[in-house]
Amino acid sequence: KELAKYRSTESAEMLRDAPLSFELLKVGFGPVVAMMRKNIVQAKERVKEQAVFSLYSGHDTTLLPLLGILDSLDMRWPPYMSNILIELWETPSSESYIRVIYNNRIVATKSNWCDLSWCPLQTFLAYLEKFLPGEDYIEKCQVLPE
Repeated sequence: KELAKYRSTESAEMLRDAPLSFELLKVGFGPVVAMMRKNIVQAKERVKEQAVFSLYSGHDTTLLPLLGILDSLDMRWPPYMSNILIELWETPSSESYIRVIYNNRIVATKSNWCDLSWCPLQTFLAYLEKFLPGEDYIEKCQVLPE
């Protein structure tokens, strides 16, 4: 139990709370965020010949950065068979919302940047925008911390 508590604290510090966690996430996970964001936008715009369902497979070390990016309160090490669902919903009046579920529960955020049970699509996309890697991310990957 102590190891799980330590890993939770360690994960939260490294992937959400540390001064350099934003840069770490942007450089290390930004390309994945860009791909996910692109697929959400294409699904919303109903781009022909594009999938409306995307499945990404990874490990605990894939889920933790995504939880960090989402600013999740739950930064515990993901249990076996964990999953994150990012759902795009559209109302009858054509308003779009995102719902994010982690292991059958709505993701609660530390900073309350959005209610992920019904987050307006544009709010969600704008939030993800700051994690896009930019064109210089390969160079940034090679910079050693001071």
